[in-house]
Amino acid sequence: MNPALAYGTFWLISILLTVLLALFIAVILSSPPWTPQHASDEAASQPGPPEPAAELPVAPLPRRMAGESGWVAPANGELKPVPDVTQLARVSGGPPWAPAPKPRGIPPWDMP
Repeated sequence: MNPALAYGTFWLISILLTVLLALFIAVILSSPPWTPQHASDEAASQPGPPEPAAELPVAPLPRRMAGESGWVAPANGELKPVPDVTQLARVSGGPPWAPAPKPRGIPPWDMP
């Protein structure tokens, strides 16, 4: 890029930003000041909170007591897994990957 063109572009952007800043300040200074009267008018135009209900709503489901789930445990106490629903996790006892290879050129730590 030509140095004269870069210099001119820099000044053009600087002037544009200065004009925008002056316009922003002029808009803020010319706006009417905020007063609490305006706030009370805005609050009066908004609806208030809803009135509380006269009575509590009725529970949609019947309440159950302990032991009334409808499921009966086997007499011997053994629970069998349901097929295609859940299975016991199988763990091999070790990680599924091999140890990382040792880098070349570094002596082992157990050597003096």
